[in-house]
Amino acid sequence: WAQDHQFITYCIDQAAASRDAVHANLTRTRLRIENWNSETNRLARVLRESGNHKLADHAASTMPIPSTESPQAPSDFINHWLDIQDDCLANALTRIALYGAGRHTSKLLAHHWPTDPKLQIVAIIDDNPEKSNYSIATIPIITPDQLHATAPDLVLPSSDIHEATIYKACESLAESLNAQTRRIYTTQP
Repeated sequence: WAQDHQFITYCIDQAAASRDAVHANLTRTRLRIENWNSETNRLARVLRESGNHKLADHAASTMPIPSTESPQAPSDFINHWLDIQDDCLANALTRIALYGAGRHTSKLLAHHWPTDPKLQIVAIIDDNPEKSNYSIATIPIITPDQLHATAPDLVLPSSDIHEATIYKACESLAESLNAQTRRIYTTQP
């Protein structure tokens, strides 16, 4: 079972990488994404019905293409991140760690951020150790205590709703790594 689990996890991660390429083409041509998400939901349902709840959850969290029809306009969402990208480039902060392996990070990566090839997301940090064997868009999810090995220049909170809480964790990690951090959506300390 362990080998099957690893193989299925590998397949899901490969599908997620393919999903990113598909999403880029769909966005450029403004085609709808419901068919892909329907198939993703079907895969998750089949996995869940066969008793593979953990794999079903992994497929459901990494494979869907986030809707571009969100309450917050995509341009507002991505403009915050493009400002951060400009700041990163201006300050030579090229190795980035995102804190939070949830919907916000999936949405951000579905928008192909960062758009400049000089910038690299080296890891996605999450407090839940069960997520640490997975990835989002081929970027590994790690726990905060594993971050030192990735040597990021910048640790960013990847959440709009929980930014204040996650930012405090980012500050602590950045200080321990001699790295920097930034707020994305808020300016208050």
